[in-house]
Amino acid sequence: MASELAALRRDLQALEHRISALKEATPATSPAKTPTKAPATASVTAAARASPRQAKTPGLMNPVEVDRRSVLVLDIPKTTPPKVLKAHFSLCGAVVRMTLLKNKATLAFSGTAYIEFADSVAAARALALDSP
Repeated sequence: MASELAALRRDLQALEHRISALKEATPATSPAKTPTKAPATASVTAAARASPRQAKTPGLMNPVEVDRRSVLVLDIPKTTPPKVLKAHFSLCGAVVRMTLLKNKATLAFSGTAYIEFADSVAAARALALDSP
């Protein structure tokens, strides 16, 4: 029992150390979140979300880099097929990952999606879609 408790304490210290290292690596000022429009009336903003999936390419899991390459799309018509959404944003650049948020009770598409691009230039192009 004591050895299990000691192991848990070591794990907790390691996690706290990792959290503090990530906080230090995050810039003090975050980029401005600019709304954008997707098909119909969807709006896109810079997303600050890293995926828990394992990356096959080094550097893809750096949360700051993922933020620079990602956009959050809001107010997507709920009848929009995922293929249409991906095709629309593929015009901006290569889409690495697209996460469609769903209602927990009904599992229906909620009209919100995270889209991660291969580079930050593509994410900037996606944000520019909403410019008047």
